[in-house]
Amino acid sequence: MSTPITLINTSGRPCESQASTVKTDLAAQSQASLTETAKTAISNFIQRLNISVPKFARDLELEQRVSEVMNSWACPSCPQPYVSAAIDITALAYSHVTSPEAKVEIAIFTALAITLDDPAILGSLSSEDFCHDLATGRIHADDGYLGEYVRSLARMWKHFPRMSSGFIFTSGISFIDGCILENTYHEPIVSTQFIEYRRVKTGICDAYGCFIWELAQFPDEKGFMQAFPDAATYTNYAHDIMSFYKEILEGETGNYVQDRALVSGKSSLEALNDVIEDTIAIVERVRRILGEGKARDAWESFVAGYICYHVNSTRYRLADIIETTRGEYRDAKS
Repeated sequence: MSTPITLINTSGRPCESQASTVKTDLAAQSQASLTETAKTAISNFIQRLNISVPKFARDLELEQRVSEVMNSWACPSCPQPYVSAAIDITALAYSHVTSPEAKVEIAIFTALAITLDDPAILGSLSSEDFCHDLATGRIHADDGYLGEYVRSLARMWKHFPRMSSGFIFTSGISFIDGCILENTYHEPIVSTQFIEYRRVKTGICDAYGCFIWELAQFPDEKGFMQAFPDAATYTNYAHDIMSFYKEILEGETGNYVQDRALVSGKSSLEALNDVIEDTIAIVERVRRILGEGKARDAWESFVAGYICYHVNSTRYRLADIIETTRGEYRDAKS
Protein backbone atom coordinates (compact mmCIF):
# COMPACT_ATOMS: atom_id res chain seq x y z
CA MET A 1 0.00 0.00 0.00
CA SER A 2 1.31 3.44 -0.91
CA THR A 3 2.40 5.96 1.71
CA PRO A 4 -0.46 8.36 2.53
CA ILE A 5 0.06 11.94 1.38
CA THR A 6 -1.94 15.15 1.70
CA LEU A 7 -2.79 16.70 -1.67
CA ILE A 8 -2.64 20.49 -1.82
CA ASN A 9 -4.83 22.76 -3.97
CA THR A 10 -3.83 26.10 -5.40
CA SER A 11 -4.76 27.89 -2.19
CA GLY A 12 -2.16 25.87 -0.32
CA ARG A 13 -4.79 24.17 1.86
CA PRO A 14 -6.18 20.60 1.51
CA CYS A 15 -9.50 20.73 -0.32
CA GLU A 16 -12.48 19.03 1.32
CA SER A 17 -12.59 16.08 -1.07
CA GLN A 18 -8.84 15.55 -0.83
CA ALA A 19 -8.91 15.64 2.97
CA SER A 20 -11.72 13.12 2.93
CA THR A 21 -9.66 10.83 0.70
CA VAL A 22 -6.69 11.09 3.05
CA LYS A 23 -8.90 10.21 6.04
CA THR A 24 -10.26 7.21 4.16
CA ASP A 25 -6.74 6.03 3.29
CA LEU A 26 -5.60 6.40 6.88
CA ALA A 27 -8.65 4.55 8.17
CA ALA A 28 -8.07 1.75 5.66
CA GLN A 29 -4.43 1.48 6.68
CA SER A 30 -5.37 1.47 10.36
CA GLN A 31 -7.94 -1.28 9.73
CA ALA A 32 -5.41 -3.32 7.75
CA SER A 33 -2.84 -2.97 10.52
CA LEU A 34 -5.42 -3.98 13.11
CA THR A 35 -6.49 -7.10 11.24
CA GLU A 36 -2.89 -8.17 10.58
CA THR A 37 -1.96 -7.73 14.23
CA ALA A 38 -5.07 -9.64 15.28
CA LYS A 39 -4.17 -12.48 12.91
CA THR A 40 -0.71 -12.73 14.43
CA ALA A 41 -2.04 -12.64 18.00
CA ILE A 42 -4.60 -15.41 17.37
CA SER A 43 -2.10 -17.57 15.50
CA ASN A 44 0.38 -17.24 18.37
CA PHE A 45 -2.38 -18.04 20.86
CA ILE A 46 -3.12 -21.36 19.15
CA GLN A 47 0.58 -22.24 19.07
CA ARG A 48 1.05 -21.38 22.75
CA LEU A 49 -1.78 -23.69 23.80
CA ASN A 50 0.56 -26.55 22.89
CA ILE A 51 -2.25 -28.69 21.50
CA SER A 52 -2.77 -30.99 18.56
CA VAL A 53 -5.87 -29.74 16.75
CA PRO A 54 -7.84 -32.76 15.53
CA LYS A 55 -9.14 -33.14 12.00
CA PHE A 56 -12.82 -32.47 11.47
CA ALA A 57 -15.11 -35.45 11.05
CA ARG A 58 -18.90 -35.28 10.85
CA ASP A 59 -20.83 -37.38 13.36
CA LEU A 60 -23.63 -38.73 11.18
CA GLU A 61 -25.18 -40.74 14.00
CA LEU A 62 -25.38 -37.63 16.17
CA GLU A 63 -26.97 -35.68 13.32
CA GLN A 64 -29.63 -38.36 12.88
CA ARG A 65 -30.45 -38.62 16.60
CA VAL A 66 -30.74 -34.85 17.00
CA SER A 67 -33.07 -34.71 14.01
CA GLU A 68 -35.24 -37.48 15.49
CA VAL A 69 -35.54 -35.68 18.82
CA MET A 70 -36.46 -32.34 17.25
CA ASN A 71 -38.99 -33.97 14.92
CA SER A 72 -40.82 -35.24 18.02
CA TRP A 73 -41.42 -31.69 19.30
CA ALA A 74 -44.75 -29.89 19.00
CA CYS A 75 -42.85 -26.77 17.92
CA PRO A 76 -40.67 -26.52 14.79
CA SER A 77 -37.10 -27.77 14.93
CA CYS A 78 -34.45 -25.17 15.69
CA PRO A 79 -33.25 -23.28 12.58
CA GLN A 80 -30.90 -25.54 10.63
CA PRO A 81 -27.81 -23.28 10.81
CA TYR A 82 -28.13 -23.30 14.60
CA VAL A 83 -28.56 -27.07 14.65
CA SER A 84 -25.50 -27.54 12.44
CA ALA A 85 -23.38 -25.33 14.69
CA ALA A 86 -24.58 -27.19 17.79
CA ILE A 87 -23.76 -30.58 16.30
CA ASP A 88 -20.30 -29.44 15.21
CA ILE A 89 -19.50 -27.98 18.63
CA THR A 90 -20.56 -31.24 20.26
CA ALA A 91 -18.75 -33.49 17.79
CA LEU A 92 -15.48 -31.57 18.07
CA ALA A 93 -15.29 -30.13 21.59
CA TYR A 94 -16.82 -33.20 23.25
CA SER A 95 -15.47 -35.95 21.01
CA HIS A 96 -14.12 -37.72 24.12
CA VAL A 97 -17.63 -38.13 25.59
CA THR A 98 -18.45 -41.84 25.34
CA SER A 99 -22.22 -41.78 25.94
CA PRO A 100 -24.09 -41.18 22.66
CA GLU A 101 -27.12 -39.93 24.60
CA ALA A 102 -25.01 -37.42 26.52
CA LYS A 103 -23.75 -36.05 23.20
CA VAL A 104 -27.31 -35.81 21.91
CA GLU A 105 -28.31 -33.82 25.00
CA ILE A 106 -25.35 -31.45 24.65
CA ALA A 107 -26.28 -30.86 21.00
CA ILE A 108 -30.00 -30.37 21.72
CA PHE A 109 -29.25 -27.97 24.57
CA THR A 110 -26.76 -26.04 22.43
CA ALA A 111 -29.12 -25.77 19.45
CA LEU A 112 -31.84 -24.43 21.74
CA ALA A 113 -29.44 -21.99 23.40
CA ILE A 114 -28.27 -20.62 20.03
CA THR A 115 -31.89 -20.33 18.93
CA LEU A 116 -32.88 -18.44 22.08
CA ASP A 117 -29.82 -16.21 21.68
CA ASP A 118 -31.44 -14.90 18.48
CA PRO A 119 -33.12 -11.65 19.62
CA ALA A 120 -35.94 -11.97 17.08
CA ILE A 121 -36.82 -15.46 18.27
CA LEU A 122 -36.45 -14.72 21.98
CA GLY A 123 -38.54 -11.57 21.58
CA SER A 124 -41.36 -13.57 20.04
CA LEU A 125 -41.62 -15.80 23.12
CA SER A 126 -42.83 -15.10 26.67
CA SER A 127 -39.20 -14.89 27.74
CA GLU A 128 -39.59 -12.09 30.29
CA ASP A 129 -41.85 -14.38 32.32
CA PHE A 130 -39.47 -17.32 31.96
CA CYS A 131 -38.07 -17.47 35.50
CA HIS A 132 -41.49 -16.83 37.06
CA ASP A 133 -43.05 -19.51 34.87
CA LEU A 134 -40.28 -21.88 35.94
CA ALA A 135 -40.79 -21.08 39.62
CA THR A 136 -44.55 -21.60 39.43
CA GLY A 137 -44.34 -24.69 37.22
CA ARG A 138 -46.22 -23.09 34.31
CA ILE A 139 -43.19 -23.65 32.07
CA HIS A 140 -44.01 -27.36 31.88
CA ALA A 141 -47.09 -26.56 29.80
CA ASP A 142 -44.97 -24.65 27.28
CA ASP A 143 -44.59 -26.71 24.10
CA GLY A 144 -42.30 -24.18 22.42
CA TYR A 145 -38.56 -23.54 22.53
CA LEU A 146 -38.54 -22.39 26.16
CA GLY A 147 -40.36 -25.51 27.30
CA GLU A 148 -38.02 -27.78 25.34
CA TYR A 149 -35.05 -25.88 26.78
CA VAL A 150 -36.20 -26.60 30.35
CA ARG A 151 -36.91 -30.22 29.50
CA SER A 152 -33.38 -30.55 28.14
CA LEU A 153 -31.98 -29.09 31.35
CA ALA A 154 -34.07 -31.52 33.40
CA ARG A 155 -32.50 -34.47 31.57
CA MET A 156 -28.93 -33.46 32.45
CA TRP A 157 -28.98 -35.58 35.62
CA LYS A 158 -29.11 -38.68 33.41
CA HIS A 159 -25.80 -37.81 31.79
CA PHE A 160 -23.70 -35.80 34.26
CA PRO A 161 -22.82 -36.09 37.96
CA ARG A 162 -25.23 -34.61 40.50
CA MET A 163 -23.44 -31.37 41.30
CA SER A 164 -22.39 -30.84 37.69
CA SER A 165 -26.02 -31.18 36.63
CA GLY A 166 -27.01 -28.56 39.18
CA PHE A 167 -24.40 -26.16 37.81
CA ILE A 168 -25.59 -26.84 34.26
CA PHE A 169 -29.19 -26.17 35.30
CA THR A 170 -28.54 -22.87 37.08
CA SER A 171 -26.23 -21.69 34.29
CA GLY A 172 -28.87 -22.53 31.71
CA ILE A 173 -31.60 -20.68 33.59
CA SER A 174 -29.44 -17.57 34.05
CA PHE A 175 -28.69 -17.57 30.33
CA ILE A 176 -32.23 -16.50 29.44
CA ASP A 177 -32.11 -13.43 31.66
CA GLY A 178 -28.59 -12.79 30.36
CA CYS A 179 -29.93 -12.69 26.81
CA ILE A 180 -32.73 -10.33 27.85
CA LEU A 181 -30.17 -8.12 29.59
CA GLU A 182 -27.96 -8.05 26.50
CA ASN A 183 -30.89 -7.26 24.21
CA THR A 184 -32.47 -4.51 26.31
CA TYR A 185 -29.73 -2.81 28.34
CA HIS A 186 -27.73 -0.38 26.23
CA GLU A 187 -26.33 2.05 28.78
CA PRO A 188 -22.67 3.12 28.55
CA ILE A 189 -20.42 0.47 30.08
CA VAL A 190 -18.27 1.74 32.96
CA SER A 191 -17.88 -1.33 35.21
CA THR A 192 -15.39 -4.14 34.67
CA GLN A 193 -17.35 -6.31 37.09
CA PHE A 194 -20.52 -5.81 35.07
CA ILE A 195 -18.78 -6.90 31.86
CA GLU A 196 -17.57 -10.10 33.50
CA TYR A 197 -20.95 -10.73 35.15
CA ARG A 198 -22.82 -10.30 31.86
CA ARG A 199 -20.35 -12.53 30.04
CA VAL A 200 -20.83 -15.36 32.52
CA LYS A 201 -24.60 -15.12 32.09
CA THR A 202 -24.63 -15.00 28.29
CA GLY A 203 -21.86 -17.57 27.79
CA ILE A 204 -23.53 -20.40 29.77
CA CYS A 205 -19.93 -21.18 30.64
CA ASP A 206 -20.61 -23.29 33.74
CA ALA A 207 -22.66 -25.68 31.61
CA TYR A 208 -20.03 -26.03 28.90
CA GLY A 209 -17.31 -26.54 31.48
CA CYS A 210 -19.33 -29.27 33.20
CA PHE A 211 -20.05 -31.04 29.90
CA ILE A 212 -16.36 -32.00 29.73
CA TRP A 213 -16.72 -34.67 32.42
CA GLU A 214 -19.71 -36.96 31.79
CA LEU A 215 -21.30 -39.28 34.34
CA ALA A 216 -20.39 -42.47 32.45
CA GLN A 217 -16.64 -41.84 32.80
CA PHE A 218 -16.47 -39.49 35.79
CA PRO A 219 -19.08 -40.32 38.45
CA ASP A 220 -16.91 -38.85 41.23
CA GLU A 221 -16.64 -35.07 40.88
CA LYS A 222 -13.93 -34.70 43.49
CA GLY A 223 -11.28 -35.46 40.87
CA PHE A 224 -12.04 -32.33 38.82
CA MET A 225 -14.18 -30.07 41.04
CA GLN A 226 -11.44 -27.47 41.50
CA ALA A 227 -11.00 -27.22 37.73
CA PHE A 228 -14.62 -26.11 37.19
CA PRO A 229 -14.15 -22.32 37.54
CA ASP A 230 -11.24 -22.20 35.11
CA ALA A 231 -12.86 -24.63 32.67
CA ALA A 232 -15.92 -22.38 32.57
CA THR A 233 -13.88 -19.24 31.99
CA TYR A 234 -11.90 -20.95 29.23
CA THR A 235 -15.06 -21.59 27.22
CA ASN A 236 -15.87 -17.87 27.22
CA TYR A 237 -12.37 -16.50 26.74
CA ALA A 238 -11.33 -18.93 24.01
CA HIS A 239 -14.51 -18.11 22.10
CA ASP A 240 -13.91 -14.37 22.49
CA ILE A 241 -10.35 -14.72 21.20
CA MET A 242 -11.33 -16.86 18.23
CA SER A 243 -14.23 -14.48 17.39
CA PHE A 244 -12.12 -11.32 17.48
CA TYR A 245 -10.84 -11.47 13.90
CA LYS A 246 -14.37 -11.82 12.49
CA GLU A 247 -15.61 -9.00 14.69
CA ILE A 248 -12.88 -6.70 13.43
CA LEU A 249 -13.52 -7.55 9.78
CA GLU A 250 -17.27 -7.07 10.14
CA GLY A 251 -17.08 -3.95 12.30
CA GLU A 252 -18.95 -5.49 15.23
CA THR A 253 -19.05 -3.54 18.48
CA GLY A 254 -20.23 -4.18 22.03
CA ASN A 255 -18.47 -7.52 22.34
CA TYR A 256 -16.52 -8.69 25.38
CA VAL A 257 -13.01 -7.74 24.25
CA GLN A 258 -14.02 -4.28 23.07
CA ASP A 259 -16.01 -3.55 26.21
CA ARG A 260 -13.10 -4.76 28.35
CA ALA A 261 -10.81 -2.43 26.40
CA LEU A 262 -13.22 0.47 26.91
CA VAL A 263 -13.42 0.24 30.69
CA SER A 264 -9.70 -0.47 31.11
CA GLY A 265 -8.60 2.45 28.94
CA LYS A 266 -6.73 0.16 26.56
CA SER A 267 -6.88 -0.50 22.84
CA SER A 268 -8.85 -3.50 21.63
CA LEU A 269 -5.60 -5.26 20.68
CA GLU A 270 -4.16 -4.67 24.14
CA ALA A 271 -7.34 -6.08 25.66
CA LEU A 272 -7.16 -9.06 23.29
CA ASN A 273 -3.60 -9.78 24.40
CA ASP A 274 -4.69 -9.55 28.04
CA VAL A 275 -7.45 -12.11 27.41
CA ILE A 276 -4.95 -14.35 25.61
CA GLU A 277 -2.55 -14.22 28.54
CA ASP A 278 -5.39 -14.96 30.97
CA THR A 279 -6.50 -17.92 28.85
CA ILE A 280 -3.04 -19.44 28.55
CA ALA A 281 -2.71 -19.18 32.34
CA ILE A 282 -6.11 -20.87 32.75
CA VAL A 283 -5.17 -23.81 30.52
CA GLU A 284 -1.90 -24.35 32.37
CA ARG A 285 -3.55 -24.02 35.77
CA VAL A 286 -6.15 -26.67 34.94
CA ARG A 287 -3.37 -28.97 33.76
CA ARG A 288 -1.68 -28.59 37.14
CA ILE A 289 -4.93 -29.11 39.06
CA LEU A 290 -5.83 -32.30 37.19
CA GLY A 291 -2.35 -33.81 36.99
CA GLU A 292 -2.31 -36.96 34.87
CA GLY A 293 -5.15 -39.33 34.12
CA LYS A 294 -8.55 -39.51 32.44
CA ALA A 295 -9.85 -36.19 33.76
CA ARG A 296 -6.78 -34.43 32.35
CA ASP A 297 -7.14 -36.28 29.04
CA ALA A 298 -10.75 -35.09 28.79
CA TRP A 299 -9.62 -31.52 29.43
CA GLU A 300 -6.95 -31.68 26.73
CA SER A 301 -9.46 -33.12 24.27
CA PHE A 302 -11.91 -30.32 25.00
CA VAL A 303 -9.32 -27.53 24.73
CA ALA A 304 -8.16 -28.76 21.33
CA GLY A 305 -11.62 -29.67 20.05
CA TYR A 306 -13.07 -26.29 20.99
CA ILE A 307 -10.34 -24.54 19.01
CA CYS A 308 -10.92 -26.97 16.14
CA TYR A 309 -14.59 -26.00 15.99
CA HIS A 310 -13.74 -22.33 15.58
CA VAL A 311 -11.04 -23.07 13.01
CA ASN A 312 -13.42 -25.13 10.89
CA SER A 313 -16.45 -22.85 11.11
CA THR A 314 -16.62 -20.39 8.22
CA ARG A 315 -18.46 -18.02 10.58
CA TYR A 316 -15.18 -17.05 12.26
CA ARG A 317 -13.27 -16.48 9.01
CA LEU A 318 -10.07 -18.01 10.35
CA ALA A 319 -8.88 -19.58 7.09
CA ASP A 320 -6.60 -16.54 6.61
CA ILE A 321 -4.94 -17.18 9.95
CA ILE A 322 -4.65 -20.95 9.79
CA GLU A 323 -3.88 -21.11 6.08
CA THR A 324 -0.64 -23.05 6.53
CA THR A 325 -2.50 -25.94 8.13
CA ARG A 326 -6.00 -25.42 6.76
CA GLY A 327 -5.58 -28.28 4.33
CA GLU A 328 -5.74 -30.71 7.23
CA TYR A 329 -9.31 -29.63 7.96
CA ARG A 330 -12.53 -29.13 6.06
CA ASP A 331 -15.46 -26.78 6.55
CA ALA A 332 -18.04 -28.09 8.94
CA LYS A 333 -20.74 -28.37 6.29
CA SER A 334 -18.82 -28.74 3.04
